[in-house]
Amino acid sequence: MTRNDIDNIIVALIVIKEFSKDIHYTSHGEAFYAKHLLADKFNFDEAIDLLKECCLLGNGDRPLISAEYLQKAINQLPVPEEKNDKKNFEILDDYLYKTLNAIDEIQDLSKADENVIGGIAQDLQQYKGLVNLQVE
Repeated sequence: MTRNDIDNIIVALIVIKEFSKDIHYTSHGEAFYAKHLLADKFNFDEAIDLLKECCLLGNGDRPLISAEYLQKAINQLPVPEEKNDKKNFEILDDYLYKTLNAIDEIQDLSKADENVIGGIAQDLQQYKGLVNLQVE
């Protein structure tokens, strides 16, 4: 595992969280409220804190300052489709898929780091399962 691996996961979680908030506020039409609530599930503040405290600080690395993580996330953040909820959930699904794959590619994790990252992967996969039902 490299510090870059952890930084990339943090940025991906910020992108997923913020894009899901965009979906949350632009959902409309049939089943509006269900889509609105589903998009509200993607809060990763505690997971990001664990990544910083356990996987970075616990391994002797200082986290980047928030502005650096946010700038990297801004560069990746998609613009939501105002009138196409399905497309927005497809984009979210793609980010979930890519983040899970990036996590799967991380090598040489300590047990502590593995537990933190495994918990995040579990949440992402659960959310991906729910999003899959929305886009099928």
